[in-house]
Amino acid sequence: MSLNDVAFVTVGQIEIPVMFMISYFIFKERLNSQDLVGIFLIVAAALLVVWG
Repeated sequence: MSLNDVAFVTVGQIEIPVMFMISYFIFKERLNSQDLVGIFLIVAAALLVVWG
């Protein structure tokens, strides 16, 4: 897997927390604890890929 492929995967992972933020701020949807844990795990995985 090349570095370009990893960059695209990382951008794809960050897309999900951005969708959650849009739904929270624009549509006023409430996030439960499972959503927050999922967002944290996705961001942590993306950071590990970038730094890794």
